[in-house]
Amino acid sequence: MNNGFNNNGFQQPQGGFQQPQGGFQQPQGQFNPNQNTGGNGGGSNSPSFSEITIIARLTEDPKSEVMSSGAKVAKATIANNHRGQDAPTDFWNIEVWVNQGGRSSTHDFLMDYCKSGRQVFVKGIPHLKRRKRQNNGQDVLDPNGKAIYDYYPTIRVNELMGLGAGQNKGNNSGSGQQQQTQQNNFQNQGNPQQFQGQQPQGGFVPPQGGFGGPGVAPQQPQGQQFGPPQGQFVGQ
Repeated sequence: MNNGFNNNGFQQPQGGFQQPQGGFQQPQGQFNPNQNTGGNGGGSNSPSFSEITIIARLTEDPKSEVMSSGAKVAKATIANNHRGQDAPTDFWNIEVWVNQGGRSSTHDFLMDYCKSGRQVFVKGIPHLKRRKRQNNGQDVLDPNGKAIYDYYPTIRVNELMGLGAGQNKGNNSGSGQQQQTQQNNFQNQGNPQQFQGQQPQGGFVPPQGGFGGPGVAPQQPQGQQFGPPQGQFVGQ
């Protein structure tokens, strides 16, 4: 006898599974992969860049020049030794740009406190610049008559930190083991890392004291910490 109950005493559902009315509703419109990305998602117009951090020594005193556009740029060259007896030395040009009529604490710090031989921590955007090779003002050509270019790996600096004792225009020696950091927003973004590497044979020979690189975080100076004079720098 079928009385609506099974043998276990439970009532069987009437009519079976009910399909939802109207079915699944598809979302209106189409998916846009660039939404919620600020316009930087997946498109051919999205910006793309790399960032590099490096600890190296200055091979020359920095120089500042004014461009035809009115912008100002401070330039220098740094050298970084790799670990290993026969490891090569990498050389980079670094640039700190200042807009026309503007001021940059990073530019001033590089010019005033970062002289040849000083160890620096640099963070910025790498570029590969090229320049025509010339001899007595004439372009040097290859056998096919095309101009020969020299390439210069360059870092456009966003953050600069001086490691160890530095010098400034009015002082021929550093004052203690001071550490100074300059960047566009005048704030320290984390601590750089440092390793004690072995100097390679040949190439740029840095002052005694070892090169810095990835590995161990630099130690803050003991006792009172010295920084740039008050009022010396004005951020961008």
